Amino acid sequence: MTGMSIAHKDLMNKTYGWMKYVYDVSRPFFLFGRSDVRRRVVVLEPVRVLEVGCGTARNLIVMARSLKGIEFHGIDISSEMISYARTRVYKSGYGDQITLFELELDGYLDLMAGEPTPDAVIFSYCLSMIPDWRGVLRSAAGALKTRGGTILITDFHDAANWPRWAMRRLHKNLAHFHVTPRLELVSFLNSDPAFAGWSLAVKSLAAGAAIVVEATAPVTGRLSKVSES
Repeated sequence: MTGMSIAHKDLMNKTYGWMKYVYDVSRPFFLFGRSDVRRRVVVLEPVRVLEVGCGTARNLIVMARSLKGIEFHGIDISSEMISYARTRVYKSGYGDQITLFELELDGYLDLMAGEPTPDAVIFSYCLSMIPDWRGVLRSAAGALKTRGGTILITDFHDAANWPRWAMRRLHKNLAHFHVTPRLELVSFLNSDPAFAGWSLAVKSLAAGAAIVVEATAPVTGRLSKVSES
């Protein structure tokens, strides 16, 4: 783990040390798009699903109820969140389907080398908190199977259709929690070599406050990581 990763881990632990207890109760009011992503996973019927930045594991538990026999992996850099999530998974009764790792994506991929790769990778309101979000997306692209694997993203966006004062207030409040909407997300996916040949579907929610993106890999062809230039 790099110095930057350790600093980010410490920041996330500090941010969620107490917030983890109220996270699932408070977030449904403004974390739009999570149900869209979960429903899409159910339609896709993957064999293995990976959620990056799984937090309390709420998404994984909800999906496990609908997809019996599917293998779910969740990773999070925050030891506070993973500890809490493991308790929730145990109490949910889906521990046979859900496995959690206190790792970054590259560390998880190294650990799972030689194992079956995911069919779907989920980023639910975490890219806006990951400093090297472009690199993480490239790693996810490299991890997917060549037969049309899917990356599903939902996160904050530009709130372009909000009144200007409300947009500024939203982004100021998000910054207080170390959240930075990735306004270049769609243009990055459309232009980065790691996603050449991928199909992209984008949906705006809550007058632009949130976005849902589905990126699907080509059915044929070799996927590989692309180095940061």
